[in-house]
Amino acid sequence: MKQKIVEAMFAMVVVFVMGTAARAVDESAVRIMPLGDSITFGTPNPSYGGYRNLLEKLLAQEGSKVEFVGSQESGVGVLRYPANEGHPGWTINRIKNGIDKQGWLERAQPDIVLLHIGTNNFRLHQAQSVDTDLSALLDDILERLPRANVIVAQIIPFRNGLGRLQRVYDAAIPEIAASKGRRVSVVNLSNVLSPGDYADMFHPSSDGYDKMARVWARAIRPVMNRRTRVSDL
Repeated sequence: MKQKIVEAMFAMVVVFVMGTAARAVDESAVRIMPLGDSITFGTPNPSYGGYRNLLEKLLAQEGSKVEFVGSQESGVGVLRYPANEGHPGWTINRIKNGIDKQGWLERAQPDIVLLHIGTNNFRLHQAQSVDTDLSALLDDILERLPRANVIVAQIIPFRNGLGRLQRVYDAAIPEIAASKGRRVSVVNLSNVLSPGDYADMFHPSSDGYDKMARVWARAIRPVMNRRTRVSDL
């Protein structure tokens, strides 16, 4: 009986040590939250993981230790970290309301947020205040995450191209981002895809998502380098 108790206690210690080591690994990684709508989630084939599929590989090849975080999962079994904050069909204001009511940012504590949002504002004809809505969303993220960086995307067009209002929105994003200070940067995804890179009217194919991933990776590198220099001080 005494031997069984000792064995059980030993097993508990092993589990505790292994769990502690796993948490230490996670804590040393840069936490990246992909934030947005179905394009972030990876529709129409979420099992592929969207742009995160290749992005995870590219960052690992560069020696960057990262972990995707968020309350949603897609690409399970394909991605090492399938978590994300992609919400199909959501507009900018719905994302902001989700942040305010669900506490996604406070729970996940991302170091970097990859923001691609606005497509559904145009799809649902709710684009009247899209620029001010984006500005308010960025303010909210920066206030809740005082040490995080945000990379905001000039969004991909519909398969048949950018409409006039989408062009106005994408053109306004760099100025909006610049007004928020050094923690916000911009990535231009508006000219990355061709019509053949789409699976439907709104969503990329796997090849299209891979093209997005390569551009995201280039935008993430200087942010990762800047964070490394700051952490070394």
